[in-house]
Amino acid sequence: MVKSEFAPQHPRNQQGWILFPLDKGKGPRQDLFPPEAMEHPAKYNFAMIESIIEYVSEPDETITVTSEILVEMDREVDWCSH
Repeated sequence: MVKSEFAPQHPRNQQGWILFPLDKGKGPRQDLFPPEAMEHPAKYNFAMIESIIEYVSEPDETITVTSEILVEMDREVDWCSH
């Protein structure tokens, strides 16, 4: 089932871009990854990934991904090996 609006819980700027919160302080990223991973420049935003998962799936659906974030969102995970 596709939802009608993507990430409705997050504010937009004047251009309509979604303003996802920054992954700072304590949270899922810090709980799942070592501190040195936080320094890597190619990090994705957990709030953005959560919004994508919520938009394209329902709880208890199985999704094939490489991310632990689905476990935190009550989705079944088919873990990828690559």
